[in-house]
Amino acid sequence: MSAFNIYLIKDLIHWIENNLEQPLSLKDVAKKSGYSKGYLLRIFHMHTGITLGYYIRSRRLYRVADELRLTKRPVLHIAMQYQFKSQQNFTQCFKAYFNITPAAYRYMIGKATLGSGTKETRYCNYCSQLR
Repeated sequence: MSAFNIYLIKDLIHWIENNLEQPLSLKDVAKKSGYSKGYLLRIFHMHTGITLGYYIRSRRLYRVADELRLTKRPVLHIAMQYQFKSQQNFTQCFKAYFNITPAAYRYMIGKATLGSGTKETRYCNYCSQLR
């Protein structure tokens, strides 16, 4: 595909990363891109191999996992910060994605890692793997 489409996707990924704590709909992202929702969804999937909705959800979940690992903030506060509608909805999404509940994840990583380490940058993998 065109170099412009790759540039557009990289630019949108960067914008999404900076707005994960905001309510983000596919319509919002399409508006930011200047293209129709249908066209944007097609080119995003074509270049990344995943859907735009999946990308946003997975990035929010990785950010939440970082917060669970790096802070002692309550799970509900972190879930609300990243636009999950309820703790139940968040727990279901987290468990479906990571195969562990948020509380079990935090317990598993233990207090030794709280406050240490750096935030994840997995989204860069999508940029480097664009087709």
